[in-house]
Amino acid sequence: MKESDPLDSWELESDQLGLLDASDSEVVAKFYSPLEADLAAAKLRSEGIVCFLANTASQHVQTQIMNMVRLHVRKADRDRAREILQDFLPEPESDSGSVWVGMLIILGIVAIIWLVGYAIRALLA
Repeated sequence: MKESDPLDSWELESDQLGLLDASDSEVVAKFYSPLEADLAAAKLRSEGIVCFLANTASQHVQTQIMNMVRLHVRKADRDRAREILQDFLPEPESDSGSVWVGMLIILGIVAIIWLVGYAIRALLA
């Protein structure tokens, strides 16, 4: 009997994937978070799109490595799935504000170090 891992293996029978043939599937999204991937897959399933997640097992085994979880759908459902996910997933936030905050924090730390050094020199003089 052939052993198979339904999470990461392409050597599956079509009925193990909910009638999704691995050769007829396409990746529509990639996630760093297994939770986010599960939510996206649940949304697609609720819309009637058969899908599966690949590479989820390695997320739990190799937690120190940032592996991407891949969301697969039928090639015929690709465009509809991407449209649903585009509306479902949050827009990435711009990092321009966080860059400025980071720069101000670094500038503040440098200023504090300079002032402490100046105060120590003034006390020793």
